[in-house]
Amino acid sequence: MLTVSKDNINEVLNEDNRVLRNYNLQTFEPSLFTRKPYFLHKNKLLIPHKDILHHNFNYFLYEYLKQKDENFTTELGLRLEKYVQLGLNESNQNYTTENQLKKLIGLKENLVDFIISDKVFVEVKAIESKPYVGANPTDKILGNEFRKNLVKAYVKQMVNVAHNLKSQTEYFGIIITYKKLFLGTSEDIWNQFLEEETHKVWKNNEYLIIPYSNLFVMDIYTWDKLIQVLKDNSSVTLETILRKVKEDNATEETKKFHFSMHLDDYNFTKFDLSYLKEANDRVFSKTNL
Repeated sequence: MLTVSKDNINEVLNEDNRVLRNYNLQTFEPSLFTRKPYFLHKNKLLIPHKDILHHNFNYFLYEYLKQKDENFTTELGLRLEKYVQLGLNESNQNYTTENQLKKLIGLKENLVDFIISDKVFVEVKAIESKPYVGANPTDKILGNEFRKNLVKAYVKQMVNVAHNLKSQTEYFGIIITYKKLFLGTSEDIWNQFLEEETHKVWKNNEYLIIPYSNLFVMDIYTWDKLIQVLKDNSSVTLETILRKVKEDNATEETKKFHFSMHLDDYNFTKFDLSYLKEANDRVFSKTNL
C-alpha cells in the first residue's frame, strides 16, 4: 500500500488520476510519493526525501479512505465533531452543543456545532482546497470553492445563530478543518472572497455582530495546540487568546499567516492531552511496539 516498484508502477500511475487538466499546473499537485513514499529498487526500499514521511503519516489514511469510500467525508465530519468535544472537555470549557442549541433557539438548521462560554462559535468542516484552487487561487475561484462550506459556516450559521441569541454584543467564530487551507488571516480571507459572499446574504451590516476580524480558520492540529495552551495556562481564557490574535493581525509587524504561529507566544513545547495519550497507547499496545 505504501510502495512503488517496477511491478506495480503502471497500476499506481493509472490510479493517480490528475485533477488538474492544465498540464502546466500539474506540477503543483502532490506527488504520488506522498501516498506511496517507498520506492523498491534492487530489493532495497528507498525514500526520495524523508520529509515526505511527515505528510504521509499525517494524511495517508485520510486520502486513502476518501478515495475508496464516497461516504467517508460525511463520516469524518461527524467524528471530527466528537474529537473537538474531547478538547473542550480536556480544557474544562463551558459549552453548548448543537442539540442543546436547537432547544434553546428553536431552529433545526443553520446552527453551529458548539458555543463556548456563550460567546465563541465553533463549526467543524471536513473540507480541503482542491489542487486547482491551490495552484490558481483567484478571488472568484476561492469564492466558488468555499461558498458551500467555509462561507456558509460564517454567513448562514454563525451570524444567523448570533442574531437569534442576541445575548452578547460581540461574538467570535472558529472554523476547524482537517487540513490546513493556507488562506492567511481573517482580513486576507475577507478581501479575497468572504466580503462579496457575505453581502449576497446580508444586505446591510447585520453580519457585524461577528466582525470578520473575529473569525478564525484553523486545522485540527492547531485546535489541539490551542487546547494544550489553554490547559497549560489556567489563567488564560479562549477569548483572551482570540482577542490577542485579532490585535496582532491588525498590524504588519505582528501579523502571522497562520493561527498556530500565534500560539508559540505561550511557550508551547509538547502535547500532553489525555485523549492523544489514550490513542497513542491503543496503537502501540495493539502493535506490540
